[in-house]
Parts: sequence; C-alpha cells; structure tokens
Amino acid sequence: MKRLTSLSLLLFYSLASSSFAVEIQSICRLKGQEPVTLRGIGLVTGLAGTGDQRIDVTSTALARSLELMGNPTLDVRAIAAARNVALVAVTCTVPAEGGREGESLDCFVTSIGNARGLLGGRLMMTALTGPRNDDQTVYAIAQGAITLEGLDVNHARIEKGITLSQDLFAPFVACGDRITLVIDQSHASMTTADRIARRINDKFAAQLGGLVPIAQALDAKNVEVLIPPFHRENHVAFAADVLSTVLDPDSIHTQARVVINEKSGTIVVTGEVEIKPLMVAHRNLLVFGPNQADLALQAAQQARLPNNFSPLVAAPPTSVPPFQDVPGLANLNDLLFAMDRAQVGAEDKISIIKELDKSGKLHAVVIYE
Repeated sequence: MKRLTSLSLLLFYSLASSSFAVEIQSICRLKGQEPVTLRGIGLVTGLAGTGDQRIDVTSTALARSLELMGNPTLDVRAIAAARNVALVAVTCTVPAEGGREGESLDCFVTSIGNARGLLGGRLMMTALTGPRNDDQTVYAIAQGAITLEGLDVNHARIEKGITLSQDLFAPFVACGDRITLVIDQSHASMTTADRIARRINDKFAAQLGGLVPIAQALDAKNVEVLIPPFHRENHVAFAADVLSTVLDPDSIHTQARVVINEKSGTIVVTGEVEIKPLMVAHRNLLVFGPNQADLALQAAQQARLPNNFSPLVAAPPTSVPPFQDVPGLANLNDLLFAMDRAQVGAEDKISIIKELDKSGKLHAVVIYE
C-alpha cells in the first residue's frame, strides 16, 4: 500500500465566544476588486540548442521581431533552422487592488512550441494585453532573464519581469451609488448574507433616521449596499466603514466542510462533521460507525473503541490497534483519529471519505483540490 504523508487539520470555530469578533472584510471583498490577468505571445532567445525546431509560426514571429527592430528578414527560411529561439505564452496577474503605470510585477513564461527547455533563455520585449479578445490595449511590457519553475524545463518565471504601461484601476462603485459585497466561498450561505445585510442596516440606521435600509442580500454570495447621499463624495471612506463593521460571531453561518488534496494527501476538516451509522469495509480495514458499538465490540473481541469507531486489521483476526477511550460525539474527526492510531495511509483515508460522501452518510460538503 502506497504511503502518503498525511496532515489532518481539525479546525474548530468557537464563534460563540464573546471574545471572538469578525469584521465584514474578513469574509467579504468588494465586487470590482478582482485580480486581472494580462497575456501575450513572445520569444525566448539565447537557448543552447533547446529551442523550437522548424516551426513556421516561431520563424515568422522571429522575422517580425527583427523587422520591428529595423532588421527585416527577406526570407523566413533563412532563420527557420535556428535552435536558440522558443515561442512562449507570457502571463501576469495584477492584484485585486489594481496597479499603477510604472509598477513592476512578476510574470510567467510557458513554451507553446516543441522546445526542449527554456533554461538559460531571455524573454524578448513582449506586449501584454487584457483578458478580453476585443481589448487590444497594451497594458504592460514584459522582458528579462527567466528562472525555471520547479523541475519543468518549459515553465519559467521572471521576477519583476513586467512593467505596467497603463493604470489599472479596480472600480468598486456601480451606477455611482452602490457597492456589492462578495462573501468568500467558505462562508457563503443565504443565512450569512441575510445577517450581514441586517447588521449593516442596524449600523447605519441612526444616520438614516431608521427609515430606509441600505443593504440587501441578493443571494448566498452577494450583498448590495446603497451609498447614502451624504457619503457619495467619499466612496472610499464609506466602503471602509462598511468593511470594518463588526459582525456578531453567531451571525456567521459556516457549513461543515471537508477539503481534500489528493496530490499532497492533506485532509482538512472544519467544524463537527457528523457521520450516520455505517460499516465500511476497505482493503483489510473494517470501520464501524456510531450506534454500532455492539457489532464493533464483538468484531474486536471486546476491545475498547474510541467513540464507537473500530478500524480493525483482518489478519490476524485478533490484531486490534491499542485504542484508548476518547470523549466526544462520533464524527469524522473521531474516525480520522482512529485511522491515525491504526496507521492508515492518507490514500486509504481519502478513499473511505469518498465512499462516505457517495453514500450520503457524511454530513458535510466535500471539496477536492
């Protein structure tokens, strides 16, 4: 059985504690303030014979670059045999806060031809445009020596490799008089959206004479807030006031989730993820769920079991992990604890959780990364 390094993080949200406070900006962002990806097609030169081999589009791009630099090539075939050039895609992500002209950011370079590697290359000056095909505005210029990303010789990075040639603002006011709060995925629910709207209305009720509510939940992820007339001269101050609004911890409704990263073998459990009565047989493992203590005890030959869960090794039949009693309700945390004690690998843990999810016995949303 393949062994994977497993990290089980049990995150307990003690939201009922009066000492725990959450501001709206901790779980929401302003609509309009999203990262923007710039893109372009460029050439990496200076490769030690590992560039593209006889690709017409690469030769054409190189000929065009030479022409723009005042060195026109009359016959593209003359440079078709070059092995030190590779056609690449260049991308850069401008952060949600936007960017200003002259600012430098990192960019990523990926070979799109048949180059055998980009090691030692340098990106020629490349224009980057916006994500929409109908927008051909040049927002940045990329160039510089590349550094390989990990072990993949066809993916590289250039630190501070692009310089913005245009301001990229992140407008967050719609129609001149409203903003929209976008709740992050891990907290999005109808309950949370409604409570955020109510809390904002309560906060500004005194300023508005308690007559007109300014916030309205649109759905599980979006809360629209109307900017009062006396705040429309300073949108930033109003948005900051809204985002810094403190929520009652009990108003944050978080659905139980299990996040699984199969590549790293990581399992993250939030809250108390309950499990219905069940019995799972997986490889040489038997798992008994809550309210099946009698079956588990009989199968384990009267062994003591933590919270009614019993991972058992089938051969020899008398081999039972040395469990100790653990107080608490039967839930996924208990099951993971029991499997840890039985030295069950991450691969098997993830397989069992998948089957629990498919059977409808797991009271949580399972997210695979």
